Amino acid sequence: MLGLLQKDLYTLKKQGKIMFIILLVYMIFGYLNNNPTFFLVFLLVFSAMMPLTAMAYDEKNQCDKLFLCMPLTRRDLVSSRFLLGLLLILGSFSIGIISILLLIKEDRMEAIFLLGTLLGVCFLYFSICFPIALTFGVEKSRYTMLGLIFIPTIVTALFATKGYLNPVLNFFKQNTTMKGISTLSILIGFVFYLISYFFSMQLYENREL
Repeated sequence: MLGLLQKDLYTLKKQGKIMFIILLVYMIFGYLNNNPTFFLVFLLVFSAMMPLTAMAYDEKNQCDKLFLCMPLTRRDLVSSRFLLGLLLILGSFSIGIISILLLIKEDRMEAIFLLGTLLGVCFLYFSICFPIALTFGVEKSRYTMLGLIFIPTIVTALFATKGYLNPVLNFFKQNTTMKGISTLSILIGFVFYLISYFFSMQLYENREL
C-alpha cells in the first residue's frame, strides 16, 4: 500500500508546478485584499481534490486492472487513496496554521478556528465525492463534484444577501462559539470520512472493472 501512496505522490508531483502557480496567485490575491484566509480556504479545498486527480490518472490509464494483477487487493487501493487524502488535507491544515501564525497578527485564534471548520468541511467533501467517483468514474463525476462546492456556496451567498440566514447566525452566536463550531465540524467531518472509507471498500469490492 505504501508503494501505491508513493505512486500517487509522484503523479501529483508532475502537477506540482501548476499547483504552485495557482496557489501563489491566490496567496497574492488574498494579500492584496488584506484577507489571507482567502488563500487558506483555497488551499484546503485544493488538497481535498488532489486525491481525486490522482485517481483520474489511474482511471484514464486503467491502472487498477494492472494493480490487481499484483499482490494487491481492492482494499489496498481504497485504503491508499483515503490515506493520501488524509495526508494532503492534514498537511494543508498544518501549512494553514503556520501561515496564520506568520501572517496574521490579530484575531489569530478566530482564523485558526475558521481553518478547523474548513478542515471538517474538506473531510465531508472528500467523503461524499470519493464514493461518487468510485461508482461513476472521476471524469463523469467531475461536474457533480464541482457542483458540491459551488452550488452550496452560491445558495449560501444568496441567502446571506437576502438576510435569510440572520436568524441562524444569531442562534449560533448566542449558543455556540467559534471553538465549538470548529470542534463539531472536525468531528462530524472525520466520522463521515471513516464511514465513507468502509462504504467505499464495500462498494469497490462489488464493482466490476
